[in-house]
Amino acid sequence: MENVVPQYKTVYGLDTDMTQNVIASLIAYYLDAGWCDKAEALLASIQQGGDNRPTNVSRFQDRREKQLRELIRRVRPAADRYQRELAAKKAEHPDTLAARQAFGVVLRVENRLIPAAYHLSAVLNARQRLGAVDDLDTLACRLELGSVRLRQRKYGEAEALLLEAFAGFKQHEGTTLEARSRATEAVEWLVQLYDGWGKKDKATEWRRKLDEQTKP
Repeated sequence: MENVVPQYKTVYGLDTDMTQNVIASLIAYYLDAGWCDKAEALLASIQQGGDNRPTNVSRFQDRREKQLRELIRRVRPAADRYQRELAAKKAEHPDTLAARQAFGVVLRVENRLIPAAYHLSAVLNARQRLGAVDDLDTLACRLELGSVRLRQRKYGEAEALLLEAFAGFKQHEGTTLEARSRATEAVEWLVQLYDGWGKKDKATEWRRKLDEQTKP
């Protein structure tokens, strides 16, 4: 994308929607990687006085710039923490993995599903390589990735992740309140999964389990 932006500027001109779209996409991709400084610098270049500022700024362009500013503001705390841990420690250090997992969750909340899945998958794979299969952090990562796959309508993968997360949290219910809360969350996602997948019998079965799970 960094190579494409100057090419679009040369071929199509700075004022075209095509060029402005690829610049906006690059800003979002920087955020997906956690590079907020690069995203802010490029955003500044399409604002007043910037070298990527179009001659005629439409209401759509104004609105998009505002949305990008707000997205950077919301993503930056988690992204910066991940980048700090990554710079100071190895990629598979527990602190780095925890920060990257939190960053992936923020991206999920912001509906950046592809990068959220990318980061959460990387964390889950790393934790499993390190032998942390059933601890709460790994189970939480599995649950979060399952919810992302559900929203992507990748039902088969979502089902496996959510079922594994539920089973794991059930085993920990006697030791921590978080495990019970997370187990309930897994059941809620499973109900949505089977509803969306058109498996009504399964959805009904998990609704009964949800009733049992939420009893005092």
